[in-house]
Amino acid sequence: MCSILLLSDPLDKPPGISLLPAFFRACFAILAGLIVTGLLSAMTDRLMVRVEFFPAAGSTMGDSRFAVAVAYRVLFQVGGCALAGRLAKSHPMRIALILATVELLGTAASTLATWRHTGMGPHWYALALVLSALPCGYLGGLIAERARRRA
Repeated sequence: MCSILLLSDPLDKPPGISLLPAFFRACFAILAGLIVTGLLSAMTDRLMVRVEFFPAAGSTMGDSRFAVAVAYRVLFQVGGCALAGRLAKSHPMRIALILATVELLGTAASTLATWRHTGMGPHWYALALVLSALPCGYLGGLIAERARRRA
């Protein structure tokens, strides 16, 4: 089933051309977008702690600081989805939305796992990350499609 979502329409391919390279390229694009988004978020978190904008681990943080974290995570998500769409050989919007769905599921699982832990930040922060995943994927897909048309 997953391979059906990632592959282009089999009728688009000339006879004798394998669909496997397109599948692997799509998987690579999704993985690359996921890694870039995660690394940028983690590195920015560390930088914010280092410059003392965010408090050290174990300390409480105000809502305005969480809003900053949501803002840069949203930007990184859009960028990661745009990257995935650009790296995919075809169907940039589909690949960007698949990545956004993976990010949505991961964020939702994390939110559910930490919901009762009050030291993990306000609930609105976790919900903002969950609710922004698919719109970020759509925006990243639009960016990738526009970049593809210009190329």
